[in-house]
Formats: sequence, C-alpha cells, structure tokens
Amino acid sequence: MSGYRQSALLLHGLGVQDQRWILDQLSKDDQVTLRSHLAELKDLGIPVDRSMLANLGISETGGKLDALQAASAADMQLLLSGEPVWLIKQVLSLENWPWKQEYLASMTSAQADKLKHMQLPQPGPRARQSLRSHLLQELKLARNASFNTNEDEARPNSWSQRLLRVLGR
Repeated sequence: MSGYRQSALLLHGLGVQDQRWILDQLSKDDQVTLRSHLAELKDLGIPVDRSMLANLGISETGGKLDALQAASAADMQLLLSGEPVWLIKQVLSLENWPWKQEYLASMTSAQADKLKHMQLPQPGPRARQSLRSHLLQELKLARNASFNTNEDEARPNSWSQRLLRVLGR
C-alpha cells in the first residue's frame, strides 16, 4: 500500500477539522492526492478505523493518547484478569476506551451478559480520577513486571485488593 493511501487511512480516522489542519500543512500536490484518496474511502463507505490511530498513540482529536488509552485489549485483559465484574464495569465506564470493543469481544458470553445487566452507580469525579490514576499506575507496574519471570513476586495481590488498600479498606 502506498504511503499516500496509508496516510489517507489515518486521516480518515480523524475529525474533519483535524484533517483540514493537517492537509493545510502539506504541499498542494500532496493535498490533492490525499483528498482524492479520502474521497475514495468515503465513496466506498469504508468505516473509520480509530484503532489505527490508537496504535500510533493518537486520539480521535489528533492529540497524544496516554498509556491507558493507547493500551491494547490484550494489555487490559492481562491487567483485569481475575478481577470482579463490578470493577471491570467501573473501569470500562471511565471513558470511551479505544480498546473497549475488542476487550468486550474477548469476554465469554456469560461475563458479557453479567457485565451488561449489572447496575452500578456512577462514581463521582474524584473517585473516577482516583480509579483512573490507579489503573494507569497498575498498567505501568504490570508492564514492568512482564520482564520479571517470577509472577508471584511481581503481583502479590490482585488489582482490586491493592485498590481497596489504597482506599483504606
């Protein structure tokens, strides 16, 4: 695939204003070529693939993703494995994660059904910020621990146990 086509696919995942800004930074010839490829994608009805952007660490608005947003579904499966469904639901509700759909698709139908029907109150802003911050810290720890061959040493408690300890329970 040509560089122009790859670039058009990435631009296709951005919002119109961001596309326009990026295109305005290019030469007229490059703009014409990329606009042609973008029009072709639209005419063919090719859906926007935001995962391409996430894989590059770019948000839908063109900003840089943090480690949680840029994580893969596999990263999150590892991080949240063995955690209770209520905690997973709270994590998924924090924001519209780029990895969310792939994560949900990896769940068993029983887990997905339980998650779908579970009713939980939405945490307040401070609790959401604290949960997100702790999740980011745990992701970093899990990535660092992946180099450690002794898993018991790397993760002595489940994520929820450590979270409850942070909350003082």
